[in-house]
This record gives sequence, C-alpha cells and structure tokens, in this order.
Amino acid sequence: MPALSPDEVLRYLNAKGFLSSAEVELVKTRWNVERDGPLLQWIGRQKLLPEEVAADIIQLLADNRLEGLEPSLPGLVLLALAGKGGRGSVYRAWQPSLKRVVAVKILSKELAQNREYLQRFLREAKVASKVSHKNIVRAFDINKHGGNVYLVMEYVAGASVGDILRQRGKVEPAHAMEIAQNVAEAIAYVSQVGIVHRDIKPDNIMIDRKGRVRLCDLGLARPSGATQLTSPMVAQGTPAYMAPEAAMSPEIDSQADVYSLGVTLFRMLLGRLPFDHPDPVEVLRMHIEEEPRGLEGGELPGALSDLIRRMLDKDPRRRPPARELPREIAALIKAIPSLDKSSLWELIEGGEPTLPVPGQPGGLALEPTGELGFVVTQAPPAQKPWEGPQAAAAPRPAAPPAAGKLTGVGFGTMALALVLCLLYIVFYTLDGPPEPRPDPEAEKLRVENSDLRQQLKSERESQTALSDFMARAGQQWRAEQAELAKINARDPRRERLEAILVELDELRALQTASELPGAGD
Repeated sequence: MPALSPDEVLRYLNAKGFLSSAEVELVKTRWNVERDGPLLQWIGRQKLLPEEVAADIIQLLADNRLEGLEPSLPGLVLLALAGKGGRGSVYRAWQPSLKRVVAVKILSKELAQNREYLQRFLREAKVASKVSHKNIVRAFDINKHGGNVYLVMEYVAGASVGDILRQRGKVEPAHAMEIAQNVAEAIAYVSQVGIVHRDIKPDNIMIDRKGRVRLCDLGLARPSGATQLTSPMVAQGTPAYMAPEAAMSPEIDSQADVYSLGVTLFRMLLGRLPFDHPDPVEVLRMHIEEEPRGLEGGELPGALSDLIRRMLDKDPRRRPPARELPREIAALIKAIPSLDKSSLWELIEGGEPTLPVPGQPGGLALEPTGELGFVVTQAPPAQKPWEGPQAAAAPRPAAPPAAGKLTGVGFGTMALALVLCLLYIVFYTLDGPPEPRPDPEAEKLRVENSDLRQQLKSERESQTALSDFMARAGQQWRAEQAELAKINARDPRRERLEAILVELDELRALQTASELPGAGD
C-alpha cells in the first residue's frame, strides 16, 4: 500500500476520532513539513495527541492496519500490545467517544470460556469499577464481544516498578518508601470496602511521568473472604509475593496484601526476594515455614528492617493493620531524614516534576494534570479593564482600618459573628461534634460487597454439602468392596475356580508347544 498523503492522514485521524474537524483545520494552518518535519510526530509534540499514540498510529499505517489491531472491539481502536500474561493480554487503545487513551485487558480464551469463572469475574469487576482512589488505576467498563471478554481501564503513561527493578536492580530507600506509602494508602482504601487485591507485586505498581504511583489490576481482585475457583484460579496471585495464608486457604483478608507489599518493599530495597527458588511450590513452602533472611546485615536502618519483618510475619494478626499502615510508613519516613527526599519522576524515562501553578488567593481553580486527574490551585484575581496582566496578578496590600472609627456595618457584622460563635459553642458542648457524613459511594460498595459475600457463602455451603455427600458415598463404596473381598476370600468355590483356570492355562501352553514346527521330531 502506498504511503498516505498528509491530507489522507488527516482524514483518517478525523474519521477514527483521533482529531476533531476543528483540530484538523488547525493542523492544516499551522503545520509546515519543511519547518516542522513529519506530520504525526509534530502532532504528538504539539500535544494534539499523546506522543505514544502518535507513534502507535505511525506503526499502524506502516503495517496497513488502518482499523487497529485485532480483535476489533466496539468503541475502541487497539493501538499496541502493552503486555501479555497468564490471564490475558493488555493493549494500549484509543476511545474516540471520550478522546482518551485507555488500557484494555482481554481475558485469555481459556478463562473467557469458563462459565463459572466468567460469572464471578463479571460480578467482581462491577464492584471494582466503582472504586475511585488517587493511587488506584480505575476500571471503567467490562464488556463481551465476539467471544472476547475485556476490561477497559485507565491508561498510565510511565513504567511499572517491575520494569524499573529489572533495569536498575533496586531503588533508593527514599524512592522505595514513597512507593510503599502510596500503595499502602490504596490497600487501606480498598480494605474499607471489603476488597482484597491478592496480587500486590512490582509489575502491578505503575509510576507515571509525573511521579504518581498507581496500583493496577484491581479488576481481578476479590471481595474479602471469597473462595478461589478450581484450575483457572489456582494460580491467583504470584508465588514469590504470596502470603502464607493465601497459599494454604482461599479465604484471606487485606492482611495478605500487607504481606505482599512487605515482599515488594524487601525486593525494592535489597534487590532480591526474601524467598527465591526455581520451583514455585518450594517458594510457597518457604513462605509458610521459613523466616526471611537478609534483614540482619545492617543494609537498612533498624526501624525500617523492623517494619519489613513485621509486614512479613507468618501470623496476619501480628502484621501492621492495613488501615494503619500508611500512617506508620509516613511516621517512619518523617523519623529518618534520608527517607524524606524522593522524586519518583526521576525513575521514569521522559519524567518531569509536577510544578506548582503560581497564583494568589482569590478563588480555586482546577488544573488538569492528566486524562482524569485534577489538582486544586489558587486562581489569580480577575484582570480589571484598567490593569495589565502583571498588575492583576500582583498581590494587593490590605488597606489599614481607619483609627478610632467603627462603622455601623462593621459593628453589626462583629456582633452577628459573636452570636454565631456562642451558638456553635453551646451546640458543640451539648451535642458533641457533628457526626461525619457517610460517603454514599462507599456505603453502596459495602452493600454490594455484602450481597456478593452472601452469595459466595451460599455457593460454599452448597459445595460443602456436595463434598460431604461424595465423602459418605465413597466411604460406603469402600465398605462394600471390603465386605465383598471378605466373602470371596471365604468362598471355597472361588479357590476351586482359580485352580481350574490355572489348569486351562497349562493345557493351552502344551497345545501351543505341540503345534510348533519340529515339535514331534
């Protein structure tokens, strides 16, 4: 296929929803090939599209994949394969309806065809899609099309901690502690709505180009207390980071996530795993029976070693509680000066710090910091017609009050404020502080998780009843077989029958020997 002309490329970008008609016209008026170079690269540099999306489109056009990668999914254009694992493949994709980059996780065919797993996965993903936290990659939607089951998630432009560790070996303690604190806040949040992640590990922790930490793969998490399924879900979690109780029982809580974060922190700080072996089963045995080695060598501050040792305790009850862990890590960072200086954006190629937006008191404004994120900044005062931009932005000194004068309005305002203060003090004293308003979204999540746990409990009871029935049936069958064996052993006719069978075998052998050539010579 011949290369597309710039006009054809722009028509393609408009037809696929990458650029609006107004943006196409803007490109036509501003882009000059001799001055600006290749069109799509210039579009990326001008932030009309994310640079990685522009690079993906260049590759798609070169490969003559104008419709995107396969499989074709409604409302999405798959741009590039970002990763592949045992549960499925992750693609970087474009969502034209919202003009945003998303990550799309497509389940493997084996899991998508497992009806029991699929039904439970859909229920759990529905709960996970409603979780919203600054340190969690949001799951937007889950759908099924043409045999493909896929999860649409927030896309994080950056790198995973796993990628960073494979490149660097380990990270500075200040970096490791900031990552751990952010992940601990995510764990504490999901524990409040009854969700256990079950697979905390470096590959599931993303850092974007601004240095913000996000925990991903929450769409495959499970409500607290949920049982695992057979075969496809036996490997739920990664053995190197799995808590001992997760290896022995499917019924775990958020303390298992605390353990996995402890292993992750150990790996980030020391450049190795506390338990390492080529055989995954042996790794699980080590998690259950052995104590981690390497924390006594003095490589880490004593308080930090103690924290990791407690996080890796075999007994979940002796680990730091999930909801208190963020505060404990924050206190440790504050207590050790060398841990209090971290710039995570330095770990990411193309990373840049988040700079504060200058402004003066006068209002609040939302500054976009990404596709979905906003930070609150102080908005500068509005420019008046007689002021230039600098005069409008400059702070104005407050006019001092006139000495010895108090206007009627000022006196009335002070009196009203005093009365309100007295009323508040009386109310606070009699009734106590006002109760915090419950978060309706959190309440809704708790209700849905409660329903899901009740349903899972019913399923477990049914499975237990079936297991008991099968066990009793097996015992009865074995008893009948044993009794039959005793009867046969006591029956003299059986011994006579066996003797006859032996004689028949001997006669057949003699007959065969007599029929051989030369047997009668």
